[in-house]
Amino acid sequence: MQGVSNHAGTTPINLRHDAGYVASQISTYVRKLALEIGEGHVATVGVLELQPGQVNVVVDRVRMKVDLRNLNEDLLQEAEKRLQEFAH
Repeated sequence: MQGVSNHAGTTPINLRHDAGYVASQISTYVRKLALEIGEGHVATVGVLELQPGQVNVVVDRVRMKVDLRNLNEDLLQEAEKRLQEFAH
């Protein structure tokens, strides 16, 4: 994900392009999705790296990895599709 880095103290919330915020929304959705699909579906955000990684700077880059698993291939594909749609 790509955002725009700015100083957190001088950049109003409504003007931020915060990749960290987007990553948090995706992380929350991953859990919700697993609960909605049910039937043994599991999902984990196993990697979440925020750049530049400073407390007073709006995040401009995120690298995250999501692990979706289900023994039912159709449900797994449904989860992957829904996650991609949400992320876009």
